[in-house]
Amino acid sequence: MVEHSTTVSEELFPPMNRPTLWGQRYASVSVTDDGTPRVLVRNTRITLWFVAETRRLSAHAGCNTTMFDADIVGDILDARAPSSTLMACSPESEGQDLWLIDFLTRGPTFAVSEDGLVLTNSRTWIAFERVRDPEPESVGSRWFAPEPVGARGSFW
Repeated sequence: MVEHSTTVSEELFPPMNRPTLWGQRYASVSVTDDGTPRVLVRNTRITLWFVAETRRLSAHAGCNTTMFDADIVGDILDARAPSSTLMACSPESEGQDLWLIDFLTRGPTFAVSEDGLVLTNSRTWIAFERVRDPEPESVGSRWFAPEPVGARGSFW
């Protein structure tokens, strides 16, 4: 007999009742790195949009928007093949973008609820609140840029 081990998400939300990430948008409320709060670049939040139609993840950390091919494997977010806009930003903003891309492509675990999401790995913890019914001006803006045609697998 094979013993079933539960994941963090299964413990918090049994599979039958677990909310889905697809079609949801999230904005960061706190970031912890190595046990201490990580200060984000002024006037920025990390935003994630799990695009249901394409099964892709759109991420924004203050400068460019990055799209990833994404799968949910148990309680692991498998984000890969990043493609990004190439806006000219401050070195701090560009560094924050690269930090987020590195974090997301290393397979963080997640726990999701009706109101939020937590992504974590061995040293970083990012808590998000769910964004409900975003304002029309936030769709396609710096918060949640939709995927442009032909962007898959390349920088755009």
